[in-house]
Amino acid sequence: MSQRGQSFSEYVKNQLVNGQKLLRQGSHGWAEILFDELLSTLDRQKDLSVKNKDYVRSLVVQAWQTRIHDLMKDQSPDKWIFLVDAYHHLLYIQLQNNFYKDIAKICQSIVLSLIPQKEISRETLASILDPASEFLLKGGFRREALEFQLAMMLIRGSAKPSETLHQLLQYLASVVLKLGVNFRPIFFYVLFYNATDFFNFDADRNERNQLVTTLIETCRNAVSLDIRDVMAQTGKFVNRFQIQEVKDDFVKLIQKLEILNEFDWAFGIIRNLSRLLIDAGLTDDALNLSQGFCDFSIRRGFYQFGYQGFNLISDALVTQGKKGEAVALWYGAARIFSRTQQADLLNESIKKIEDFLEPPNNFTDSQSYFEIFNEIWNLKSRLVQTTEVDFWKMIFYRALFEERDIKIANFAWKCLPDSFKTTCHPTGQIEDAIANQQNPPVGTINHTRLVIRIVNQQDIDIYVTSPKSEEYLEIHSPEPWNDTQLLEIFDQILASKRDLELMQFGRLIYLNFPAKVRHTIHSFKVESMETPPHLLFIVDHSALPLGLIHDGTSFLNLKFALSSLIGSTSLRGMSELTQDNPTADKLRLLFIANLNVSDPRVWNEQAQKEEPLFNFNEAENEVNDLIQFAQKYPKVESISYLIGTQATKDRILTTIREIQPHILHYAGILFFVEENPGDSYLLTPEGKIICLEEIFQVFNEVSIQPLLMLNVKIVNKKGETISNAGSEAGQLGSLQSKYFLPGVLTRIAPIFNADSLSLLKGFYDSLLSRKISEIGTSLLKGGQQLAAEKALQQAVALSKMLDDKETKVILFGGDLTAASFLLFGLPWRKL
Repeated sequence: MSQRGQSFSEYVKNQLVNGQKLLRQGSHGWAEILFDELLSTLDRQKDLSVKNKDYVRSLVVQAWQTRIHDLMKDQSPDKWIFLVDAYHHLLYIQLQNNFYKDIAKICQSIVLSLIPQKEISRETLASILDPASEFLLKGGFRREALEFQLAMMLIRGSAKPSETLHQLLQYLASVVLKLGVNFRPIFFYVLFYNATDFFNFDADRNERNQLVTTLIETCRNAVSLDIRDVMAQTGKFVNRFQIQEVKDDFVKLIQKLEILNEFDWAFGIIRNLSRLLIDAGLTDDALNLSQGFCDFSIRRGFYQFGYQGFNLISDALVTQGKKGEAVALWYGAARIFSRTQQADLLNESIKKIEDFLEPPNNFTDSQSYFEIFNEIWNLKSRLVQTTEVDFWKMIFYRALFEERDIKIANFAWKCLPDSFKTTCHPTGQIEDAIANQQNPPVGTINHTRLVIRIVNQQDIDIYVTSPKSEEYLEIHSPEPWNDTQLLEIFDQILASKRDLELMQFGRLIYLNFPAKVRHTIHSFKVESMETPPHLLFIVDHSALPLGLIHDGTSFLNLKFALSSLIGSTSLRGMSELTQDNPTADKLRLLFIANLNVSDPRVWNEQAQKEEPLFNFNEAENEVNDLIQFAQKYPKVESISYLIGTQATKDRILTTIREIQPHILHYAGILFFVEENPGDSYLLTPEGKIICLEEIFQVFNEVSIQPLLMLNVKIVNKKGETISNAGSEAGQLGSLQSKYFLPGVLTRIAPIFNADSLSLLKGFYDSLLSRKISEIGTSLLKGGQQLAAEKALQQAVALSKMLDDKETKVILFGGDLTAASFLLFGLPWRKL
């Protein structure tokens, strides 16, 4: 919350609206006070991203620009007074907020708007612009500051002495004196020529040469003696040179400046030379020159100058009507900036692609158009720069053209903003795009173990093999993984803020995988559900219910024995992929539940009594049912349990030492410690803390490695429930590899009901009967049992509806209860 109890977004909106009202009333000073207060408050918002802060600042700038635009249309005689003042405020905001890249545009706008105003003297105009030169110099933009100062001389008609001008002329001398004598007149010519162009003065070459001559005369007395004579030579050069004759001299000067790492000046000369070459009909020479500069700049790590070079080439191509070539150029640039981690330049390059991309006339011819957006998604994913719009464009392409899923394609199209669909509005139906295309052939993979390594911003590796087999497949996908938008959507689903069936969400996760991954999953042959295949995800974090992934035929947690490993481990040399471990003949079980049935307590004002703060009867009831359920299995050696007030710290640790359980099942509250998940703890009835690290130490002391069941409600250190605990569950799961446990089974969401009990009974039935020793396969069996029960319930309900002649539709989707269980470890690991 911010000012006067408002949310920050409401505060921003009110400040902007009130500021705009004051601007329309002509109260510029009061508006500036409001905007300054807003920007100061903005700077104090520590939890707001830089991107969002910049967006709010841009809205303030936009408010002043709108005011200036309205004043330009105003016919009142005193409008120029307000216009000058508005420009002054706009420039002040730019300077205060370090908006360097917009300064030149603002200054150009001021000059072009105010020079025609007879009421405004050149000196008044120049005085408005004076702070910009100093600002550019402080920001390190010395070339731009110098060109700006020279342009100001043209406006004033003289050089106004100042410390800024003195520093800039000293800098100019330091650069010029590095160059050979023959290069200096060309260098000065380009500097003065570019200065005349700073305010986009409309002049032909002869008029511009006259401006250059005027600048030389104005500037000569201001510079040091060691370069004053060179300016006189520049004046002679202006009047006699032909571009064909001096082109090679220009190129040599550029190469000299590049070697001296004066890329800023080299670019200024290239820009000038390219324009002269194009005017002389030598467009190919201009393009080759700019391309060479791009290549050299990027190889030397001067990426900003490389981008400017691409801009020169692009402008030339677009002028010739070659927008398609401009798109290809910027796609190549975007790949370079993605690979070199230049996020701002990548985004700027992609904006250029979208500006020049020609939308299709109909869906039939739209594949190549939408394929570009799939490539854009891949490029931006490497730097986590994707937006929700990028996500839906990618989903639309993959659903329609790679998966032939018309339903999801239509869904994605509806999620795209109207602004995009206004620009891209192909005729016909979406399904027309694939009407004449054949479904791609699907191969068959006969192995039983599939490992997929997915790390955000990185390529994906796939490893396919079978137990005790020397045959294997290694598949590499050059497209990166990025789950940023999926996590946002899943949070919205759990918070009931997005109406999305779980089956649809499962399709979105599946489509988020690159084509090679999807093809591999789809090609996996399931010969018998009695011996299902295993699927292991190696991930850098876990926050998504990967069991919900739907490949178009089934949810993966009903098709594969599925689990995850936390870490960016390379797949190469993992001998565990083909090996099996020995199994125990009989199992020892330890159940611990509802430690906080009585304490700590908190006062309930409405009931006028103290009540347990963390009582968790649902967990206790579930464990009691499982204890009774487990007693019927002869392969169970012993069942021990500590419930409620029995589960003191000493009894928990002593019982672990004594019985050495194969399965430790805890159901209750777990306090999560973000800084170190191993310090996450249980709060025992006597008010003591027992952290997971302590329990693991006891495991090591007695040399046991049990399956750890954390069937818990995860809360933070303040005791607040974490509704989507996917990330926290993943960090708890990472303890599996740290302590060499056969597996850690935990939950994303604390769903304790008949469905979760049914799944757990199916899981334990497989393990305790010893018919199946694999932990992952047992979890699969539990999920299949729950799915079968749910299908039967839905069939009965549907039958009743038909009998009652109702028209209500039943939606068959995934089950969040089953998907909330996450297994960490090798899915084929036996207990």
